[in-house]
Amino acid sequence: MIPPWGIRRAKPNAPPYERPVTSPLTATLNYTVSRVVSVPVSPLGDASPMSQHARPRLEAPVIESVAEVLIMDPDQISPDQTFTELGLDSILTVEFTAALRRRTGIAVKAATVYDHPTPHRFAAFLETVPGGDSA
Repeated sequence: MIPPWGIRRAKPNAPPYERPVTSPLTATLNYTVSRVVSVPVSPLGDASPMSQHARPRLEAPVIESVAEVLIMDPDQISPDQTFTELGLDSILTVEFTAALRRRTGIAVKAATVYDHPTPHRFAAFLETVPGGDSA
């Protein structure tokens, strides 16, 4: 059954080029795809979520730095949520790395954040950086 919100309705008297091209099949597919929930898995390939694995020591400072920049409570930030989903753009990423350096003493380039897109992965990376294991 296709839910009523799954089919886009055309505006009354809309010209043909403004009418949505939606069939019942595409409406069903859009509804089904939007309901899929992704669960990050560990890099080792097992099916258990990363949240069940040991957390890096530097994960708390990473989350606190993100929260400081985004003016959020650290409890609202999931370690497995991407920085982009959290709202970090290029300017905020620079501010995030500066806040992280103040908090931990570890200096990293802002572009590194995009190579390790979640607080969990970024914290794991920081532990491999010289000076990251002593923080």
